[in-house]
Amino acid sequence: MSVALSTDTATTRDFCGSKKVKRPSCSKSRGVERVVGYFEGWARTRPCNTFWPEQIPIGLYTHINFAFATINPKTFLVEMKDKDNDGNLYEQLTALKKKDPDLKIYLSIGGWAFKDPGKTATTFSELATSQDSQSKFINSLQSFMSQYDFDGLDLDWEYPVDKDRGGHSGDYKNFPQFMEKLKKTLDSGDRGLTITLPASYWYMKNFDIKRLRNDTNPDNVVMGMGFYSRAFTVERLSYSEPGYLFKDASKPGDCSAKAGILLNSEIDDITKKRSLKPKLYKEEAVKIKTEFAQSHCLGSAMVWAISHDTKDSKYNKALAKVLGQKVTSGSLNDDEEAEEYKVLYPQCRWTNCKEPCPKGWVTVPRSDKRAYKNEIFFDETGCGGDGGHTFCCPAEYMLPRCGWYGKGDDMCGKGNDLCPSSMVEVATLSIYCSAKQHFQASCCTTDATSMKVYQTCQWGSYPDCDSDGECPGKNMDSHNTKLLAYSASGSGGGMCNQKKNELGTNVPGVQLQKYCCDVHDEDIRFEDCQIMKDVGHFPDKPGLSPYYCRSGCPPDRIRVAMDTEAEPCSIAKIGGWAFCCKSTFGYKKRNENSKVTAIKDVIRHWANDPTCPNKRSDLDKRSSSPEVPANPSVRELPSDHDGIENTAEFENPDDCSDTTLKPKGTWDRQRTLKFDVEHPFDKGVLKLFFKWAAAGV
Repeated sequence: MSVALSTDTATTRDFCGSKKVKRPSCSKSRGVERVVGYFEGWARTRPCNTFWPEQIPIGLYTHINFAFATINPKTFLVEMKDKDNDGNLYEQLTALKKKDPDLKIYLSIGGWAFKDPGKTATTFSELATSQDSQSKFINSLQSFMSQYDFDGLDLDWEYPVDKDRGGHSGDYKNFPQFMEKLKKTLDSGDRGLTITLPASYWYMKNFDIKRLRNDTNPDNVVMGMGFYSRAFTVERLSYSEPGYLFKDASKPGDCSAKAGILLNSEIDDITKKRSLKPKLYKEEAVKIKTEFAQSHCLGSAMVWAISHDTKDSKYNKALAKVLGQKVTSGSLNDDEEAEEYKVLYPQCRWTNCKEPCPKGWVTVPRSDKRAYKNEIFFDETGCGGDGGHTFCCPAEYMLPRCGWYGKGDDMCGKGNDLCPSSMVEVATLSIYCSAKQHFQASCCTTDATSMKVYQTCQWGSYPDCDSDGECPGKNMDSHNTKLLAYSASGSGGGMCNQKKNELGTNVPGVQLQKYCCDVHDEDIRFEDCQIMKDVGHFPDKPGLSPYYCRSGCPPDRIRVAMDTEAEPCSIAKIGGWAFCCKSTFGYKKRNENSKVTAIKDVIRHWANDPTCPNKRSDLDKRSSSPEVPANPSVRELPSDHDGIENTAEFENPDDCSDTTLKPKGTWDRQRTLKFDVEHPFDKGVLKLFFKWAAAGV
């Protein structure tokens, strides 16, 4: 669920009266689970500051939404908004998944303009009312997403019920029913679903939030932020401070071409051209907004729009820096060299409390001798009596064998040697053991690819946890061993002895069990570990202590330890903080830009038949080929902007020695700008093609 926050919120005293609203608090540096960005399909047609999928930094976004597709108001079938060009953009966007296998590309349908007066103004309302129309839409959607490799749908209905926006009163009831049906269908195909809801009370009142999801978990809420600004004309130059009345909207920007709007890239151009110094730098504004989202335990941040950024992705990189994420530059450069990047092998992991396995992952069956038929590997530690953790592994790899192990009739024990020799400890559970400091050990084999990093680590002594000092652990090389984590309860269910001084007398505090790892191979280890205490499900228990710590990790990290005895978590007597790490285990892959590969194929074909076409139309065919994701030729470029006409025409090159594209008629500034929106790679290739052909190469 994505939410664009507004100052006119529906949770203030004016709207809620004396009712108390739960306001969970988290660390402002906790991180977010998802970073969602919208890519505008029309970004390539702007008069200047065009933006292409290849310019998006890899590693920042977990989800990219293509804005927008449309719905045929008569047939209710999903259609491209720009039938001539969007297909190529789909291909360019989904190609980014080759560099980031965890990236999800969603198709966004709707938007503000979709509900403007016109043919589609009432389409959403009609769709939500009719079961027959819904069936047509859903069948078309599934086919569309399969054809273009989309991972999910973002439904942007702006807004139900509101008559000014094409809605009617029945939307209030029909919308959540339609969403339930849509979600069930998409879930069955392992695809995601998000919806756009406003935080503004005026529009929020038209959504049946209670039916959609009462007591929405903050982890499911996305806070939106803009990579653009609203711009105004002031009455006087001295009236430039907040609080003064504005005269009207600003003049249209050169690139955005809309009154009252300036893209971040335009703002940079203006400040540079006029030597201005902004009162609040955008990097700092991004930091303020992302820290707000994190401190309120929101699970995601969203950007409208990725394509408002500068050519060098200045603001995308600023966002990545604030979130502590490593990114690579976009791949749009002069030479289009092949890129080498790392593909990680996903490692098995415990889910957060009460969460299912992620899409594409499967539950690991319990396989020890006391397991029931079809019993899954499950651990309730740290969940406050409300659910538990499920051990999940990626479905594409062989599953490990896992089980609960100990000693005696109750299968409980005390030590770091409860796992069979071929297994490693991944958790401990004490709630079924009666003896103090005893627990059952959760153990798994490590021959599966998804367990390889676990085999590099082992737990130190227990319960006299300080007895072996620092690392190394048993049978580990002291020169290549590192203390990765420590916990008074080990991997969850233990409880180390009380601390002692040099005389052996108990002193305040608890000893810490060490988790030591072999780090001689930098390509197979845990790294970048952080203590987390506010990620995951919050138990539905009345009177729960405010010191309760959630024992979850973000989706890009693996829980390797849990401490239920650390303060302040121990004050609540349930829950605990998690030690969450990333994995380096993967392989390097060399990926040549798909455009380069396609152009090479075209050139090889031309080399076998080196004839020069006399008609420009033959060169135009490169834009319609499904193998070459490129922008159309200059004279066919579309535009969504008022006042910019698509009338530039060109004379055909007379022969291969004529490398000049000669405009017919008047060559005015508007048409010059239209030529500038041709993809820089395409312009370069076309120029080189004529140059090489003229030289007989």
